Amino acid sequence: ARAMRRTVDRELARARTAARAVDAQADPARVANGVIAVLRRTPEGARLHWQQTIPEGLAVALDEADLAEAMGALAENAARYARNKVVMSARVQGDRVQLTIADDGAGIGKNDLDRLMRRYGRADEKGTGLGLAIATDIAEAAGGTLTLGDAAPGLAASLTLPLARLN
Repeated sequence: ARAMRRTVDRELARARTAARAVDAQADPARVANGVIAVLRRTPEGARLHWQQTIPEGLAVALDEADLAEAMGALAENAARYARNKVVMSARVQGDRVQLTIADDGAGIGKNDLDRLMRRYGRADEKGTGLGLAIATDIAEAAGGTLTLGDAAPGLAASLTLPLARLN
């Protein structure tokens, strides 16, 4: 019954996110600045150099709170594993934007990437294993994706999201 409840809750959350994304717009640069401001107040975030190069004026088709939740989960993971620096960047690709959060930590083996993308998949015992799954759910509900890859050194998490239609 608990497993069914979690599945129903997850699907309802996805439906809410998808419904909000129809007319939603969020500025990734502004959201990134907010996420960085919050994480700089944590012990892990305070010790890091944060570099944010997302251009102002981009608009993704996603509710701002949902984008903040997804970017926050990815940035929190990056802060946990970074040695000195976390970089947040963006690249427009046609009608989509790829938002990347990369750390300069030790990285992770390719065999472990699939495990991390599953709900409760963790690299260590520090987190809950839900951050990447939540970010994936948010991205997919908006018609996007989340991918993990090598940042040499470190790990890069990339949210690819549709650009908002300007009215």
